[in-house]
Amino acid sequence: MESLDSRTASEVLASFVRDRLAESDFFSDLSSSFLAALGIDNPSRIAALPVTDVYAESFLRCYLRADPTGDEALAALAGRELAVPSRNRIIVRALTRNYRVTSGLEFFSPPTDPEVKHFPALWEAFSRDDKADSRKLLEAAWLEIWEHITFWDDAYSAVLTAARPLAANRVMAQSN
Repeated sequence: MESLDSRTASEVLASFVRDRLAESDFFSDLSSSFLAALGIDNPSRIAALPVTDVYAESFLRCYLRADPTGDEALAALAGRELAVPSRNRIIVRALTRNYRVTSGLEFFSPPTDPEVKHFPALWEAFSRDDKADSRKLLEAAWLEIWEHITFWDDAYSAVLTAARPLAANRVMAQSN
């Protein structure tokens, strides 16, 4: 088997997709376990937050246009996935400390995480490619990381707002 450092971007990506497809049931089980720990037995009854829909569309909106290259789209994906382990540590810490969630957290730190295995290698493949515009690749990665962090901030804000109506809404309700 070739070393991860010697593979091309397309070889790394193909390997990631193959691994992700092979583990899709495993990750589905992890997400079900996490939701069950939160008391959610039927996730299909939960509507997606509007911010989730916006985030889901953001990648396509940015990279389905004709001007970004495929390399830029992959760099964006790699950037986002390279940030995932740090994000997951923050989420696990917050769920444990602030909400006393102690089970189902394997969803945020699975024993075999394809992102951890493949995306550093994908980024390395880009850095060795002398035809790639490294400025554009870095910009794409940073933009996607920003989109990802903004999504989590927006989702958290939407959940808080739904849980605690704004003080102005309470004051208006009392004055009626």
